[in-house]
Amino acid sequence: MAPEQLAALLRRSLRHYIPDSKLPGRDALAARFDVPPRVAAAALQLLADEGLIRVVPRRESVVLDPAARQGRPFRRVVALSPFIPRLNSFQQSILRGADRQCRARGLKLDDFAHDVDLSRADLLDAIAGQEDPTRIGWMFVNHIPPDQSLLHWRIRSIPLVLVDDRSPTQPTNSVCFDVQRVIYEATRTLMMLGHVRIGYAGDLRHQDAISTDRRRGFELALASGGLEARADWLFHDDSGTHEEPRRLLVREMPSHTELTALVAADVKIGSGAMQAAAELGIAVPDRLSIVAGGSTPREPLPLADRLSRFDQGSPELLGSAAVDVLANAFEHPEPVQIMLGANWLDVGSVGPPSGPIG
Repeated sequence: MAPEQLAALLRRSLRHYIPDSKLPGRDALAARFDVPPRVAAAALQLLADEGLIRVVPRRESVVLDPAARQGRPFRRVVALSPFIPRLNSFQQSILRGADRQCRARGLKLDDFAHDVDLSRADLLDAIAGQEDPTRIGWMFVNHIPPDQSLLHWRIRSIPLVLVDDRSPTQPTNSVCFDVQRVIYEATRTLMMLGHVRIGYAGDLRHQDAISTDRRRGFELALASGGLEARADWLFHDDSGTHEEPRRLLVREMPSHTELTALVAADVKIGSGAMQAAAELGIAVPDRLSIVAGGSTPREPLPLADRLSRFDQGSPELLGSAAVDVLANAFEHPEPVQIMLGANWLDVGSVGPPSGPIG
């Protein structure tokens, strides 16, 4: 057995040791694994070079506290997306950005655990079974595990970052889009132009936290100007396709001619709003201003190129930023939470109010 092979076996066993406990000495290891003492000594030195143990001459080696291993580089990044059947386009884009940044830093990106039936215990076992989980950057892609016990990895100095549409509720490394702020700024833009009768077209197909954050951004913006979010001015799409927002708004807009502006939760819904206005003969922005938040979709959408929006950019930015967070994980012992903003793209679908749309 080569020193590297013995070191790999010992490295896996370290997860069973607490800090300051003792590993068997050179001679005991040589006897246990039936290797020459020089091989056992070389394997221990490899672990010491990695900062995992402290070799004490002629005595048992001491297992170091993970907090004492700061500054050690990791070799690769593993992107995890467990408990889902397959990656969607958003997650695939995150991985493209992470892969590009890994290559720029000389790291290798691995991707696994796309298994909706994978239990959390199995996942933890798979991670613990890696050669040295503290020398791997672990990135959860678009999934914040509800099992908060996963956050104990930080205590063990295992580099971890969560990548999602929104910030996690627990303190840990994370990179996300600030979806609430995007809708807030979109609404405030309309208010600064003089609009006070503003509707909101949202997406509650999953009743998820992201949808709640977006709507909250709309409500906070209105409140900042002394306005209220009227229930009859809130239009909700439950389809996830751009045809249904169009049909919904074609049906609802004629009953709300007092509106002068509309905030769309994302570009797909904004595209539906633009189509609905065109079908109803409502001039944009002369009679109705429309603004959206969110990222530009990969697939072309009708009239989206004429839709003013706060563009969050490609989700690849999330993957790239996540790798940067991991690369500096040991230098920053406190959790790093990055919320990416958005750029204002005005392509002509907003303007000052000129009167109700009817």
